[in-house]
Amino acid sequence: MEKQREFILYGLGDFPKILDEIAKITKGILDEFDLQLILSESLSNAFIHGNNSDDTKPIYLRLKLEDELIRFEIEDSGAGKKEFKVPEEISGENILDDHGRGLFLLKCFTDSMDFYNNTLFLTKKCR
Repeated sequence: MEKQREFILYGLGDFPKILDEIAKITKGILDEFDLQLILSESLSNAFIHGNNSDDTKPIYLRLKLEDELIRFEIEDSGAGKKEFKVPEEISGENILDDHGRGLFLLKCFTDSMDFYNNTLFLTKKCR
């Protein structure tokens, strides 16, 4: 089974509708909590940090299901070439920090996470 979809968001207003649509596509192969966390963290990061909260700039969300894998690509309209530091752990004193927590969660809830310019690549093994 191979499926591909692309969504374009301007801001995060359409996030609930897109989440529902992707939940239907991934029903039975990806836990809904995992899906919501992965998409909310990655799209929020793209909007806030990549697009500087500018809802006139697009965010491209690409989904590809292939055999045992789900692949997400989240491309913002930023300049790219950002340096990301993903924390190795989140401790009590920095649990509420705004920087790095989302990336840490993405790293924990996916099987691989890579960056190239202004695109985040996430892969998750299906059930």
